[in-house]
Amino acid sequence: RGRPGQKALFYPDNHKLEAVWTVIPAIGISVMVIYGVTIWTHINDPAHAEGPDVINLEIVGEQFQWRLRYPGQDKQLGKHEFRLISAENPVGVDTKDGKAMDDVVPIAKEIHLPVGAKVNLNIRAKDVLHGVYMPQFRVNLYAVPGAPANFAFKPTKTTAEMRKETGNPNFNYELACSQLCGSAHWNMRAIIIVESQEEYNKWLAEQPTIASIMMPSPPALGEDAQASAVRP
Repeated sequence: RGRPGQKALFYPDNHKLEAVWTVIPAIGISVMVIYGVTIWTHINDPAHAEGPDVINLEIVGEQFQWRLRYPGQDKQLGKHEFRLISAENPVGVDTKDGKAMDDVVPIAKEIHLPVGAKVNLNIRAKDVLHGVYMPQFRVNLYAVPGAPANFAFKPTKTTAEMRKETGNPNFNYELACSQLCGSAHWNMRAIIIVESQEEYNKWLAEQPTIASIMMPSPPALGEDAQASAVRP
């Protein structure tokens, strides 16, 4: 404190102290960055999308819903092209690609996954920034227009097991949008059902495919044609 005849110590710098509080944070930050990059590289490894047991699920965000596409019997997603997006082709599937026509496009706002399977999310957006947020699976990745992204994970417990474990009969895994994407942002929600492989196969077989949705309907019969069609 100030006293008559007492002067403050002039202490301009201390090289040892500067070195200590620079080196220690640098080491800590380096460890976190290297560890984080290692984990991130593992999650985004292209090898996650390979193999007969991998489910390459496409999630497309748009205002204000999620559109899903599962691979069909060939276990491969067909190509897509944003220039092909239309009212009849909302995710821009390339129908000239032979791998695309058996792709499955569920109608209900539900995501079904078999327990224990490796899931590779193929994430993209049609209009604005969306956030693919699956809190129970520690998944949170932006869906950015023009910048497809991937995220791999493996569900280890079924929905039924989690309901029993939590004691909550209404428990559900969920997908939500973690970005405020517009006035109906609240509608960007889907239930995720993790079930046995048999239940998943049964559900998948009941869903429409690209071929069944985009195949043109037969022309309507005229009156004369209808009359001739019912004559013996």
